[in-house]
Amino acid sequence: MALSCAALAVLAHTTPALGDEKSTGASDTFRVATFEWAPFFFRDDRGEPAGFEYAILSSFARARSLSLEVVWVENFSKVIPVMLNGEADIAAATLTITAERLKSMDFSGPYFPTQLVLIRQGGSVDDVLAGEKIVTIVGTTYEQYALGLSDVEVIYVETETEMFDAVASGRADALATDSSDYLSLGPSYPGLRIAKLISKKEFYGFALPLNDPLTGPLTTHIEELFSTGTYWNFVEQAFGSIAVALSEEEKAEFLVKKR
Repeated sequence: MALSCAALAVLAHTTPALGDEKSTGASDTFRVATFEWAPFFFRDDRGEPAGFEYAILSSFARARSLSLEVVWVENFSKVIPVMLNGEADIAAATLTITAERLKSMDFSGPYFPTQLVLIRQGGSVDDVLAGEKIVTIVGTTYEQYALGLSDVEVIYVETETEMFDAVASGRADALATDSSDYLSLGPSYPGLRIAKLISKKEFYGFALPLNDPLTGPLTTHIEELFSTGTYWNFVEQAFGSIAVALSEEEKAEFLVKKR
């Protein structure tokens, strides 16, 4: 699907070298906790891992001669706990880098921009009104927004698709989600529209345990993908002509993050 630059608009710290136990020692495998959410991470027609996040992490694994093991979980809310419990080394799940999350985990450098948006049925209402229902997912930045509203009913589902279904069917009046989710799901829900932008530009990153030795090398790898242009191959594979639609100047601004 061709995406305009306007649509896209809504859309390191350094650490020690990779530790012996993760490079040449006890383990040459790193485990990635994720759930199925195309086009970021999903199983293809052969049942093999695929998607934008997978492309980045599998290229990192090849660069460091590591084996990548995918730990599939049921939904978004289980991804971070699985990583923090030691059942995986990295969490990959369109995780927004936030100050609150950085208190309990590390993040790689940013790999995709996003913005929190409010979605409603077509019309002139551009907010959530008193007495209305907003649908959300536990543990997300969407939930934080929903719980901060006054005099509304918050209802819960497990996936972004279920959120869109709830609003499209009238079971909920609104939803808050990442702009990338709207770009992925919006074409399937032509009656839904962006009512307003909620947040400033933010970024997705890969989450790791605090002080993890993989954080620095993974950040460096993401920066190298961007500087060599390989990043844009991954973007085009996942999102179609989005990469072609951007000028070189716009590409240079795509992942600008003030540190």
